[in-house]
Amino acid sequence: MKKRFVVWGTGGLFYLLLLILAGNSMLLALFSGADDYWWQMWCYVFAAIAGLLIPWLISLRTKWSARLCAVLSLLASVDLLVVCFGVFRYPLYGPLFDDWPTVIFGNLFMWGAAIAFLLISVFCCFRRNLREATSGELYWLRRVGCMFLSLVVGFALMALLYIGALAVAIYEENSLFKITLAYICVISSFTLYIWPVAELLPRGVWRRVCFRILLYGLTPGLLASAPSYFIGFPTLGFHGEEYFPLRIAVSLALLCGTAVIVWFILRRIKES
Repeated sequence: MKKRFVVWGTGGLFYLLLLILAGNSMLLALFSGADDYWWQMWCYVFAAIAGLLIPWLISLRTKWSARLCAVLSLLASVDLLVVCFGVFRYPLYGPLFDDWPTVIFGNLFMWGAAIAFLLISVFCCFRRNLREATSGELYWLRRVGCMFLSLVVGFALMALLYIGALAVAIYEENSLFKITLAYICVISSFTLYIWPVAELLPRGVWRRVCFRILLYGLTPGLLASAPSYFIGFPTLGFHGEEYFPLRIAVSLALLCGTAVIVWFILRRIKES
């Protein structure tokens, strides 16, 4: 019990201290407007989430948790090392770190956290006497994995729809057709929020309803993105007739991608 308390307490301490660093970077970003501080903040947030999850993964003592813990620890270590080497400006100074003792302590803590994450990753790679995952753990592991994948793909699709909407909406000569395309892309992007919920729901009526909402809401936006990129390519910096084949290729690729996504959602509805 004492050993588990030490492990979980260390993870919670890492989480709180890294959140303080994230708050410092957020204040610097708000006051300065520099994007580098926003990147710093997200690096700290990712490392904080990793520090909170790693004790739980270690306590499971399964093969899949050890592998996941090794990958997560390695990513958190690289994440902090990027900040420590000053890729996104100087890592520590600002409202919460305005004197040398706190700056020195903060830098030592970041280097120590990066090394600790790296050692945890090595420890998980060489860990022995791990049990196999149960059927229930495998079930939820697949569900959470599908949800995480839907978040990543959904974020990419949302960025694609927003960029297409901006490209056609800020065109020099706006018309009702171009504005309509932009609105369809933006409104359709809101249906992506329901995708992770649908992946977590058990098979049944509500899961089918969520996927049907995603199908009927997302398809018009993906179809509208093809002409949006074709029309708005000059706005994105691709001027001249030499880019005309590229515009056609991108539009056709978007239509093919729409067909693949529609097929995937229809398959999900059938499975549900």
